[in-house]
This record gives sequence, C-alpha cells and structure tokens, in this order.
Amino acid sequence: MENFDLADHLRSEVIDIREPTCSLPKKILIDTNILYFCYYDRFSQLEILGESVRCYQIEAYPIFLKKLFSSEVQLFVHKIALLEFINLVKKVELKLLYYQIYNTPEIPLDFNFKKFSREYYEKYFSIQRRLVIYLNSIRKKFKLVSLSGEISQILEDIFLKWQNSLADIGEATMFVEAERDGINSVLSDDSDIVTLSNVRLYTANEKAIEAFKRKRNQC
Repeated sequence: MENFDLADHLRSEVIDIREPTCSLPKKILIDTNILYFCYYDRFSQLEILGESVRCYQIEAYPIFLKKLFSSEVQLFVHKIALLEFINLVKKVELKLLYYQIYNTPEIPLDFNFKKFSREYYEKYFSIQRRLVIYLNSIRKKFKLVSLSGEISQILEDIFLKWQNSLADIGEATMFVEAERDGINSVLSDDSDIVTLSNVRLYTANEKAIEAFKRKRNQC
C-alpha cells in the first residue's frame, strides 16, 4: 500500500473556522455536509445505527454559519448539494424507520428500501414532510448557484477541475458553476476538497488543516 499524504496533493487554501480572527469571504458556497450538520435535528437517535457524527461537526459548523449569517457574506448552495442532502437524510430516516419496525440496526445488504417505502408509505410520506421543512428553512437563507454558459464548455471545465483531484465529480461540478458566479470559497468538512485548484476551503476538519500547515511549512 502506498503512503498517502494529503499535503502532497494539496492545491487549495485552507482556513480554520475555529480561529476567531479568520477572514470572511464576500461569497461562500455551502457544501452538503454542512447542510446536514446544521439542519438535520435527529443526530441523538443515530447512535443506535452506529452513524452518529463527531462533536466538532455539530458544534463548530453551526457556530460559524451563524457568524456568516450575521455578517454581510452572501451564502450560496448548489442544486447538487440540495439533492445530496435530501437523499442523505432520507436514507438515514429510512434506517431509523427500519430499526423502529424490526428492532435491529442490522440491515441486510440486499434489503430493498424502495419496496420498504411502499409497504410503509404513510411513514415514508412523513419523512417527505420532514424533508420539506428542512428545505423551506434552507431556501430562506441561501441563494442558488445559477448555471450559465454552453454545456460543452461547462463539461470541459468540470473535467479540468476534477482531473488529478480526489474530489468527486459532483463537487467539481459545484465549484465550476460557483466560480461562474464569482465564488471560490466553500464551507465544508470534506478534506478531499483541498485537492481541487482555485478553492478556499473554510473548515474545522483537522486532516485538511494539518495538511495545509505542512504544505505551507515546506514552502
């Protein structure tokens, strides 16, 4: 197995949001995981599934998001992040429902959640209503990144952004379209984002922060 050091692949700037004096951007993109940490409200129930989040994730990010709200920073969200957030919460809620019905967190690998949703459609609809509440809260606070330009050029830009990075194609797409809106800052807990070029990552993720410090000390 190769020894992997994130610092060797770092191509962006990292800002530790826990620093009281960290500079704020004029515009910032909010990633999927931040929506999850700041808007989902049932983390206490996830311990039974073995999927509880880390303390810093539900402490540092809500605090910093409130700081952004109270400033003149323009906050943006991409439609990909919204869809990822919806699917993430829906999956977690269906797992909680499974536990309530079968009294076990052990879900078979071949379990059919679509069939499960049909069998318990009233409960599934209640999950949908919960998701609508979350989305209504989000839409009051954020602007949507707009898509502009020719599709061929956009795809070329996405592939250029994505290549030689550890981020997924969805993240590359979000950042390419965000840059067209003049946004190159993002609030995220995903350390792989540091491998994308021309991005300023605002984070409390220690792996990303330490990699940036090591890279800076090497220069």
